[in-house]
Amino acid sequence: MNKEVLKADIGYFSVIEVLYFLSMNKKTGKLTVKSQQEGEIYIEEGKCSHAKLAEMEGLDALLEISLFTEGSMSFEQNVLPEKKTLSGDTGVLFEEVERRSKEIRDMENKLPPLDAVLLKSENPPDEKLKLRKNDWKILSLVDSQKSLRQIISESGIGIFEAYKSISFLVEKGLIFDPEEGKRRGKEFIEFLNAVVEEYSKDSIELRKSCSSFIKASLKNSGFNDVGTNIEFDDDSGSIKAKTEFMLDRDKFLNIRNSLLPFLEKKFIMDFGKILGKKKFENFKRRIS
Repeated sequence: MNKEVLKADIGYFSVIEVLYFLSMNKKTGKLTVKSQQEGEIYIEEGKCSHAKLAEMEGLDALLEISLFTEGSMSFEQNVLPEKKTLSGDTGVLFEEVERRSKEIRDMENKLPPLDAVLLKSENPPDEKLKLRKNDWKILSLVDSQKSLRQIISESGIGIFEAYKSISFLVEKGLIFDPEEGKRRGKEFIEFLNAVVEEYSKDSIELRKSCSSFIKASLKNSGFNDVGTNIEFDDDSGSIKAKTEFMLDRDKFLNIRNSLLPFLEKKFIMDFGKILGKKKFENFKRRIS
């Protein structure tokens, strides 16, 4: 008789953490993972032997299931698979999952949020541009109605392949986020306020002084148009935009990267090397 011996929330334990535990203890059975989809991973004496998610099997299924960030898991002991699609060193499999997860995180930083609704470019694809089958599948789902999350789910090609195609299509200008400019502008104001909040938690005057320094640094970095569009609000003790900001990703990153050296020097000059470094590192952690 099969017995469910383990339950876990993916929000607390990742799929990989549970697999690592089962592997280290050489367990045998089936790990059922329930999120937006339901996947199964079979383990025999601590080694992954089979994984299944919808139409995917083997390594692709294992990688996809391991990327789930919400849902639940349960493990039934002594359940064996009907077939084997995985073999080899479990450590190597886990390393591949980690590598793929890092690629996903890197792509996520360049993509719109999952609730964004993307639009197709009015310009047709360049005849010289080669689109893969997955690229065409994603492109066909962009209809000015579906969110990015819905497109990924309906594509049926998995998170990793969907992200690859979306990144490619965005990079080539075939699809775009119409709200990106406003979103990046808002993100930039949040970035600036993270600076003044770390500079001083309590003093309005110190925050205002920091705000003036930021405006001067923007001017010195060649972004005077941005500097003239921000002001310090005494009532809230924070920086706000005079008019709505519209920044594309490249300009946002250029401004941010240009400001960081100025800000680090400011923190060290005003608070001393040790405390200044600590406060600047705290700020960087907040924006990472």
